[in-house]
Amino acid sequence: MNEPVYLDHNATTPIRPEAQDAATRVMALLGNPSSVHRFGRDVRRHIEDARESVAALVNAEPADVVFTSGGTEANNLAIRGGRRKRVLASAVEHVSVLDADAGLELIPVNPNGVVDCAAIEAM
Repeated sequence: MNEPVYLDHNATTPIRPEAQDAATRVMALLGNPSSVHRFGRDVRRHIEDARESVAALVNAEPADVVFTSGGTEANNLAIRGGRRKRVLASAVEHVSVLDADAGLELIPVNPNGVVDCAAIEAM
């Protein structure tokens, strides 16, 4: 029997079983990580442990790791959260990128969706 092939990773990506198990365990915890009571401190410890693990994976400082709720929030933070004078994006970016900045400059792409490198140089 043929296994189905999922190709819509733009909407969601299947989660690895190990990640699902870890997320399920942590989501079962009670407590606001900003609270000072025992429950909040326990949840905060899990978040900070995860932050340190991610930082170690990418050779960063834990303070430089920011968790977001998903791709749209991450794209907005990356584009709007900095002090950039210009934002350029390919014309085939996700709508969350294209809508993040009214002054966004679009880099043209060819009919195959490949960025026009000469256009980038001209920009």
